[in-house]
Amino acid sequence: MSQVLPIIKQDTDTAINLILKDSDGNRIDLNSLSGLIVVVFQDNIEFDQFSYISQTGFKDIVVTDAANGEFTVNLDASKIASGVIGKRVYYEIKTQSTNTNFENSNEWKSTGRIELAVLAESQAVGKTFS
Repeated sequence: MSQVLPIIKQDTDTAINLILKDSDGNRIDLNSLSGLIVVVFQDNIEFDQFSYISQTGFKDIVVTDAANGEFTVNLDASKIASGVIGKRVYYEIKTQSTNTNFENSNEWKSTGRIELAVLAESQAVGKTFS
């Protein structure tokens, strides 16, 4: 059985609302992190990078509820114009926290690749891909 994913239209700006949770499903307070990066991509095409802390080359993450791990990344249509129609779009979240057992006292964790949606042309409204 195939999974039906939401559609991201290639010519439309898209807000992606996310909630950061630990492996037990508990929400993570964003204020407890030293860093947070989100990368949105499609196979070998990186669409955009977002960061909790403003830095060059990254767009800012919009925090909606830090204590409950809620935030938004805003993906510009111009960034996904190079994407392949009908192919899946993924994201990865990387977190940084202080841990003296790691080099420079920084521990990085990653969610790995997570399916987000399927890229579609604007006239593909109503179609589903799997």
